[in-house]
Amino acid sequence: MSLHIMSLQQMFIGFSETMDGLDRSTVEEILHGNIGENIKRKVIAYLLEAFETQIVDNLHETINKFRLSRKSIITKFREITNDSFLNEMESYLGLTLMSNYTFAMKVMIEIFNMIFTALENIPSDLNIPNNLGMKLKLLVEKFVNDMLKPSDLPDSLEAPLDNTINPVQVSLTMGFNHSVLMVLVFVVAHIVKFRISLSNEQIEELEELLRDWTQEILTQTELLQRRQKKSLIKVTPRTEFSMENDEHT
Repeated sequence: MSLHIMSLQQMFIGFSETMDGLDRSTVEEILHGNIGENIKRKVIAYLLEAFETQIVDNLHETINKFRLSRKSIITKFREITNDSFLNEMESYLGLTLMSNYTFAMKVMIEIFNMIFTALENIPSDLNIPNNLGMKLKLLVEKFVNDMLKPSDLPDSLEAPLDNTINPVQVSLTMGFNHSVLMVLVFVVAHIVKFRISLSNEQIEELEELLRDWTQEILTQTELLQRRQKKSLIKVTPRTEFSMENDEHT
């Protein structure tokens, strides 16, 4: 199973749960205490719940749902990246947080572009093992037990000295990191939407998470690109949705 397919499952689950579950009380809950740790735990809860409801055993259905969600994802991203919204964020949370948010959003857009491109290459007759859900659940449980410090992202390229890559571990880790970053940027967007008051310490913590997690994902991606000798994500100063003029939009 490719990195894109496993990441796709986690991204779809994360996006769906984020859109459905980020009400004001949930955002305020995430903001109470260590924000980075709270977001990671929220993503883990989404994933474990997905295994319990056997979402991962219906990969074809997941892929089709993600394809159909294309318009809603583009619309949602446009709503929280337009000039009016960013100006409101700057006036409410400050220039530094807004700038870091914009940086993170550009990377998120490229991640979604990458996944939508990968969707086009997934065959309709993709063979999915019957016990896939159980295998992935065991991997996720081990992954949770091996989590690093609360605000750190796991390293997708932890490898033996022979420099080999475990593709399943890479897929699981990158999918998790992408989902965590996605929840973070939507939490920030919802803070503006709900006009939630933040302390200076909370604003600084969000600034650091947006900057550090985005840079960490780009660094891991670059190293992975070098090992696999192919480009995965390329961020440019004026990143936009590559599917903007696509017939699907």
